[in-house]
Amino acid sequence: MKPIHFDNVLLAAGSLAPLISFLISCQNCDATWFERSGSIMTFLSAFVGYRQIARAESEKRMTPLDEMTFNGPIPGTSSDTDVHVSRLALILMAFGTLIWGYGAPLYRVIAICTDKVCA
Repeated sequence: MKPIHFDNVLLAAGSLAPLISFLISCQNCDATWFERSGSIMTFLSAFVGYRQIARAESEKRMTPLDEMTFNGPIPGTSSDTDVHVSRLALILMAFGTLIWGYGAPLYRVIAICTDKVCA
């Protein structure tokens, strides 16, 4: 069984924030919670992206002695998992920014499509 990486947990938390806040917004008939959740999604995704860049940079600076004892991909290269996590972080960052900036109109469209109409 593979371990759950901290980056995956952060991306999952960032993805759940808009879903949970949408439900809260539906209860209150107010898009504020949904809008604000975009900032959480964006921040966590940007943090994961930063961690990916920092990890890649630290691998490039390894000395030849470190390379001999390194238990992972060859330094300076990215594993398939790192590439997928980086792409997912970028996509979630874009969606988070979209929700953050246009959350109220998106909320109204989604609420109408789900038959949740507030007076």
